[in-house]
Amino acid sequence: DGEPSGTAGRPMRAVLEGEGLVGVVVLVTRYYGGIKLGTGGLVRAYSDAAEAVIREAMFELVVDRVRLRVSGIPVAHVSKLYQLGAGDRYDASLLGDV
Repeated sequence: DGEPSGTAGRPMRAVLEGEGLVGVVVLVTRYYGGIKLGTGGLVRAYSDAAEAVIREAMFELVVDRVRLRVSGIPVAHVSKLYQLGAGDRYDASLLGDV
């Protein structure tokens, strides 16, 4: 297609890594010809586009969760399990001596 090598993906990846973003995809569609922009112009165009998206994006923290199957718990401790499941992080003190 005539696109100079290393002028799109690498610059955008550098922007994402510079912001500490992982597991993120940026999609840029360019309508203006690369020959007229030149290699430096393409790098700036793609980098600027990625930076603009990051400035405008709304991010949401994704937290990995694990499903546990529990059996043999006394009924008196079931509410503690529900509290543990609703918490933002694991807190073993909720279970006490279970």
